[in-house]
Amino acid sequence: MSFVLRCVRVLPALTVLSSCLASAAVPSAVAGEWFTGRVFTPATYAFGSSDFKNANGSSRRLVLNANGTYEQTVISSTMSAQGFGMSTYLISCESLNVAWERGTFKVAGSTLTLQPAQAKGVNGSSPSSLNNGCTRFNGFDSGAKVGAPRAYSYKLQGGALHLTASNASLELRRATPADLPAPAPAASNEPVYRAPLPSERRPVYEGATGKWTTRFVTSDGQPLDARVVMDDDRGVAGTVYGLNGAVLGNVSGNSASGRLEVTLYVDDATTLVFRVQGAFDGDHFKGSFTAFDRAGGEIGGGTVTMERAR
Repeated sequence: MSFVLRCVRVLPALTVLSSCLASAAVPSAVAGEWFTGRVFTPATYAFGSSDFKNANGSSRRLVLNANGTYEQTVISSTMSAQGFGMSTYLISCESLNVAWERGTFKVAGSTLTLQPAQAKGVNGSSPSSLNNGCTRFNGFDSGAKVGAPRAYSYKLQGGALHLTASNASLELRRATPADLPAPAPAASNEPVYRAPLPSERRPVYEGATGKWTTRFVTSDGQPLDARVVMDDDRGVAGTVYGLNGAVLGNVSGNSASGRLEVTLYVDDATTLVFRVQGAFDGDHFKGSFTAFDRAGGEIGGGTVTMERAR
């Protein structure tokens, strides 16, 4: 109680008081920078900055400050195939989504709770370094909203910070000098390509570019309705939206083969991947999907139908 009184006396503003109280409860072993995936220079993670385009892969950075504030940046990288010029060669093209969040946090026992105060994001942006021949996109505002507080069970083990919520978990680590990226090599004008499959030389399908009304139905009859916006130039790349306009995830794959991969970001701790197999028939798609969790474990499946929206 004496510590609380000193905080009140010296820092009467409520917002500063909350930080003062939080700082007293932050273990030194928890405070600092934590990562999953690749590690990039600090500027790459700056809140609201376009420097995230310097990333060339997926990454998450969570900064837990000793004063009880935090900042998180999640960069998600997806690859799709595009045709190179008028040739039949396919090249790999990268797309980035970024989600920024900042707020306060508290640690009580084995529970770490994040209280978001600001959220922002960009979806569908091309990285700064893009293979020659890929179409460049600036991306668009994700419409991110400030979410509710999120409570995690946490533990420190083997030098890693383990955060667990619901049925998903994160294992974050501190960066070492070996993790930092080496200076980028000089850009090459040579496209990265592979020989096309026979079915890709003479496509006999109507491209999937456009907006699609989509319904996933699980094996026990539970539906998930979404809107999917796709670009299709021998390879699918697109975004999945909820009916309220919120971004749910992204989609990639090949419409000629009817194979799609839909990644849904349920929350910071839960990612689902739907592997879809079916067939496009003009303005219709019908198929099935198998669902996997973040660790790659199969968790169910069902059917999927799509209708092109005019």
